[in-house]
Amino acid sequence: MIIMNLGFVLTIVILTVIFLFALLMQQKKIRLLENLHDHAKNKLENLQVNFGHFVPQEVVEQLTDAEGHYKPIMRNVTVLFADLKGFTQMCDQLNPSEVVEILNGYFRIMSKAISENHGRVTELTGDGILALFGALGNNPWHIQDAVNGALAMRSALERYNIELREKSLPELYFGIGIIIFSILLIPPGISLLFFWQGRYNVPIVCSDFSRSFLCPYIPFKAV
Repeated sequence: MIIMNLGFVLTIVILTVIFLFALLMQQKKIRLLENLHDHAKNKLENLQVNFGHFVPQEVVEQLTDAEGHYKPIMRNVTVLFADLKGFTQMCDQLNPSEVVEILNGYFRIMSKAISENHGRVTELTGDGILALFGALGNNPWHIQDAVNGALAMRSALERYNIELREKSLPELYFGIGIIIFSILLIPPGISLLFFWQGRYNVPIVCSDFSRSFLCPYIPFKAV
């Protein structure tokens, strides 16, 4: 009877040890998975922050919510491009630090004027600016927004030229073009790059097709 009780107790002890060992291993696996989850979460957050420096936040959210499925779409958007006049020749008369100071200030105020009118700057090339209106979502007023953005850019440049004069720096003059395109967005909000530019002796150029969608209160002149 004593031998049978000892065997039973020994069996219970062995089963308890096995259970505790399995529980310990399971807890280690859980802690490992939690650490891997936290590490992956931190990497994703860092990626979102860094990627957000180059594309709008809406695009970052679309990418992270898409679960790896990015369906290209065609969308009509309004393209605005701006180019400084005579800037290359002006650079020959300035030192590099002055050129950087002028361009940084110029891009800052132009980007602000564009974003305040629902546009997104997609490319800065030299002294040129390329912006899209209506690329991130269905916006029936994207043409009007682009024209309002161009007018806001012109007003912002006038104010910026006052600052440049006060610093004894040369003033800036630019030309703006506005045109409608059908572009392929891969993924939504990121467009295939293209560039088109016309040469007219006026501050803002708008295509006839784009003009046909605008409110009549904005005056235009044929060029």
